[in-house]
Parts: sequence; structure tokens; C-alpha cells
Amino acid sequence: MNSTTKMADKERCGLDPLTIIILIVMIIFLFPLIMRGVGCILRIVALAVLIIGALILLSLLL
Repeated sequence: MNSTTKMADKERCGLDPLTIIILIVMIIFLFPLIMRGVGCILRIVALAVLIIGALILLSLLL
């Protein structure tokens, strides 16, 4: 299998494992932001994780 076939297989697959892991972590940390009764510190940490995850995903796209 040559390199162009490997690249075509990777493009067909869509997301690499790192992107999937970052998305899963961001989804998990989204819930403290929308739930009631969660402490302020947990909300701040969740917001920070979401912002950092978004920046990482943007850097992967560029």
C-alpha cells in the first residue's frame, strides 16, 4: 500500500484519535456548565477546559 492510499484511508476515516478524545473531554466538561447546583469553581474549571479544548482543535485545523 503506497502513501497516497494511506492518506486516502485517513481522510475517509474523518477524525484522528486525538481529536475524538478532545471532543469527548469537551462534551463531558460541558455538563457542569448547564447543570444547576454545581459549584462556581467547577464551572470555572469546566469553562477553562472547554476554551483550551477549542483552542487545541483550532490549532489542529490550521
